[in-house]
Amino acid sequence: MDKTFQAILAAIASFFVVTVILASILIICKTESKQQQQRRRRRSSAPQTRSRNLVAPKPNPRPDPNYSPCDSATFDPTSLPHVSMQELVAATHNFSSDLIIGDGSFGLVYKARLSTDAVVAVKRLSRGVASLWPPRIPGRDGNPRPDPPPEHRPGSSGSAPRDDDMDSLPRPPLPWPTRLKIIRGVAAGLAFMHHRLEAPIILRNIKATNILLDGEFGVHIADFGLARWVEKAHSHVSTQGAGTLRGADDGGADGAEAELPFPRGGREGGEADGVGEAEKGRFVEMVDASISREDLETTVVEEVFKIGLDCADHKNKRPAMNQVVEKLNMGLSRNYYDVSCPNLAPIVRTQLKKVFKNDIGQAAGLLRLHFHDCFVQGCDGSVLLDGSASGPGEQSAPPNLSLRAEAFKIINDLRRRVHDKCGRVVSCADILAVAARDAVFLSGGPDYYIPLGRRDSLNFATVNETLANLPPPTSNTSALLTSLARKNFTTTDVVALSGGHTIGIAHCSSFADRLYPQDPSMDKTFANNLKATCPTTNSTNTTVLDLRSPNTFDNKYYVDLMNRQGLFTSDQDLYTDPRTRPTVTAFAINQTLFFDKFVAAMIKMSLLGVLTGSQGEVRANCSARNAYSVLVSSAGEAEEARSGF
Repeated sequence: MDKTFQAILAAIASFFVVTVILASILIICKTESKQQQQRRRRRSSAPQTRSRNLVAPKPNPRPDPNYSPCDSATFDPTSLPHVSMQELVAATHNFSSDLIIGDGSFGLVYKARLSTDAVVAVKRLSRGVASLWPPRIPGRDGNPRPDPPPEHRPGSSGSAPRDDDMDSLPRPPLPWPTRLKIIRGVAAGLAFMHHRLEAPIILRNIKATNILLDGEFGVHIADFGLARWVEKAHSHVSTQGAGTLRGADDGGADGAEAELPFPRGGREGGEADGVGEAEKGRFVEMVDASISREDLETTVVEEVFKIGLDCADHKNKRPAMNQVVEKLNMGLSRNYYDVSCPNLAPIVRTQLKKVFKNDIGQAAGLLRLHFHDCFVQGCDGSVLLDGSASGPGEQSAPPNLSLRAEAFKIINDLRRRVHDKCGRVVSCADILAVAARDAVFLSGGPDYYIPLGRRDSLNFATVNETLANLPPPTSNTSALLTSLARKNFTTTDVVALSGGHTIGIAHCSSFADRLYPQDPSMDKTFANNLKATCPTTNSTNTTVLDLRSPNTFDNKYYVDLMNRQGLFTSDQDLYTDPRTRPTVTAFAINQTLFFDKFVAAMIKMSLLGVLTGSQGEVRANCSARNAYSVLVSSAGEAEEARSGF
């Protein structure tokens, strides 16, 4: 055979072999790529976060051919503006599976090109983690609370400024009550992850930069980079970091960074010096010097720092996070009477069902009694005390003259029933708090847990002190917000607590100033009907507070305000004032949101000025101190008091 022809055949054969090899490699790669895409699609098709509902589903588009792995190599994170969810959806092509670049224990990571042309990585949390957002105090059903309204979300126009705005804005130091709220929020969030989940999450990178604050300083725990699911029968001590091992400073992207009550780098000697002061018990000296000392309660400060030291103790001596929450609530606990009076709740609720069946109006009377107790001298049962030889009590103050006499009788009757079953272990202050909660629930409102363990006061406030702490119904929103801000209530708290007026009645004298002359902000037809009920300024008649559903605890009170049918100035002005109008509107539209915020505000109110431990007493008769109980009780109650503890 000709050598030239042989060479040609050899070349053709070689080319054929190489082509077959390359084709085989290409087929294998395509098959593997297809399998990977199918796996990614299966992962991404599983429900992940509630953000999916923000946009209509779209077919996954083809990835941008201009994307390059090196696009973000020189990206400066400080240049990143606040990014909305809508932009994230667009930047990730509706979280297309084609843009998945990684996954971890808590969700998938997507490549995204923002409107600024910056390329970033976006982690989309899985449902198990997303449902914790924000992991604060659980809702009344045991689940996390729903999102706050838009004006209160981190990074929104109504929230605290983001870190990237801080340099251009004055940043006064947070007062001690606000910092204490942050501390409690962090503890509650961690306790929820540790103790309320079937598979607990241990966050091992908790620090100030991983605590986000919304516009009302509500806590949102961020960055699960050093977190771990803990399976049953396993200890968190053996866990390892999962996901991104480098902690991310989420504060700059999503909200204001937490400002805790401890100094930051301003103290000579640093942390070691702080530890030395702690060991010496000089806790007040450890508080940031910029905090006003007028807000500090030495006993509370000491308790908070002692709890912090306990948490830094040897692992076998550290308290569980649910114990930390209880301690931060100053000794109160939802389980306080589990041993000494386990039937407290059913005793109270069963009796109140009978009371309300005969007169549902008594629900409003009990709720108002609890309000007036807590706002004056704290939730200590002082409003239940009759006057004494030393002078008139809180009951003699003008705002309390209209408290229902039957409400006082109901509380004393509940006290008798509880003490008959359990002995004198449950305070009148706690019975009143439980009764107020049940008054809300049994009239159609939310059910919720309240911390218990209050003690009864040994004295009552003066008439002047009572007047100073109970804003009159003629107050406008500014006066209302100023008064309640002294007790650390936010704007949303004030609007939510005002929703207690969804049940109950009012005396004509409380709103006659809006009828004669007629307030222009009041609906004319509504005003004319009220004038028929209250023909003169000194009329003793009454009318319902909520026109639409006077005996049902719901959100119709806020609908009344939007229709200019609020009874008191303090009610209607909530819709007139631009600071509170958006919240009124939100509550009128969303009853679940109102219930959630009302519960949060009620729990906060129930912690005002509580007495615990050896403070105060547990009264044998709610209307008198124990020293005088025998003198003012009936013969039967006197015998009960003498046989008490």
